[in-house]
Amino acid sequence: MFPRCCLVLNRVAGVAGSWDPTLSAVTFQCVRWRKQRTDPRAKSKMNYRRIPTPIDPWEHDFLLKKNRHYACITRAMKKMFIEEISKNTLETAEGGSTEERAQKEREEYLQMLKWNDQENARTRLIREERLTEERRLKEENRLEKMIRMEEEKKQSLEELAERVIQEKEASKSYITLDNVDEAIERVMDNTKDFNFMISKTGDILLPEGTPWESLTARKDPDPAAEEDRPQELTQQL
Repeated sequence: MFPRCCLVLNRVAGVAGSWDPTLSAVTFQCVRWRKQRTDPRAKSKMNYRRIPTPIDPWEHDFLLKKNRHYACITRAMKKMFIEEISKNTLETAEGGSTEERAQKEREEYLQMLKWNDQENARTRLIREERLTEERRLKEENRLEKMIRMEEEKKQSLEELAERVIQEKEASKSYITLDNVDEAIERVMDNTKDFNFMISKTGDILLPEGTPWESLTARKDPDPAAEEDRPQELTQQL
């Protein structure tokens, strides 16, 4: 601002160009070419109130994030360049040339590329072996599954055939419309009594000709218990 003030004072009062404002009592003078500082406010701006610029929250957050990211990247690049320059300066002071360093870095880069190719080839062989083994195991599992399914299908067919034979054998004793009269006569001729009695002592009293073979196979009751049986049960027996 001081050069501008000097220019204005030179124009107005004819002060020499070597005038130093710090040596004078007047060190600052505001210049307004259109109106004075004491002039009233314009009528067109008397009731003017500035409306704040609307801010999009998403845009604000996005720009804030991007600006921080940009500042972080810029700061990191500056730091890297400063370290690189200081490193080059130190190496130059120690006697190493820039071309030698570039050649050395180029050789290291080529060595890293060679090592990378070797690692890629090694991992490719390992990957191919693994994929081959996985395909072999998958094929074996598929064949085993097919064989197991064939065996299960064959076993189910055999079971069905056996059941068909059993049903054919059992169908010989089925009662149909053709032999229903014979079945009724056979049942009427061979009547069976499924009733039986149990004494107070827990003995089972079976009638004659009972179809309960499992009960008839039991041992005879105790003779002492026979004496305690009621007379009615003994008469029915």
